[in-house]
Amino acid sequence: MLQKSEKRFRALVEHSMEEISLIDPDGTLTFESPTSRRPLGYPPDSFVGYNLFDLFHPDERQPQPDY
Repeated sequence: MLQKSEKRFRALVEHSMEEISLIDPDGTLTFESPTSRRPLGYPPDSFVGYNLFDLFHPDERQPQPDY
């Protein structure tokens, strides 16, 4: 059942016309849909594994709340 659900989710994400990003609570990008190439101009996996907060200019960063 779980494997079928995962296959369906992956198909939905990979064929969506919208850009879909999965980000861990700490800001690490774990997945970027193939459609991210259009707006970003980079291959979809270029930033996977990076902490997206590290890509912001220091003046643009805001403190993150503790959950």
